[in-house]
Amino acid sequence: MGKLHSLIRYVVVACAFSSGSAAEGLAGSDRDLPVKKWLDVTFAEHATGPLLLDVFRPDDELRPAVLCLNGGFWAKGSKKFMHPLAEDLADRGYVAISSNYRLSGVAPAPAQLHDVQAAIRYLREHADEYAIYGVALDAKEIAGIYEGR
Repeated sequence: MGKLHSLIRYVVVACAFSSGSAAEGLAGSDRDLPVKKWLDVTFAEHATGPLLLDVFRPDDELRPAVLCLNGGFWAKGSKKFMHPLAEDLADRGYVAISSNYRLSGVAPAPAQLHDVQAAIRYLREHADEYAIYGVALDAKEIAGIYEGR
């Protein structure tokens, strides 16, 4: 089990918003834990500015992590759009991370993919700080949500 604790399990949740919130579908939490927050944590630096993420967690126990990404077709949006979902996931016992990436108008593809990979690397390197555990990310552990209309 030691090797498993050195790696992180991530579920990448990509949401594109038009109206409403993805968190609305998760209403009725099973837990009522106070949510701890780390906001605007720098995980990478570029000429266009720092890349930031926000971490939401219920307590100090080791927990699996969910990386929440605003969909926006890589062209618009903010990590803040994912806060309701991240807070709900934390209330349910997950470490939820909401991360920014460089938008396509600022940096052409595949910069967005590189930014997501940088966020995952940062979280692996800081897993102890945020009490994250799990296994390595692979294609079976990626989920997506689209809330377009």
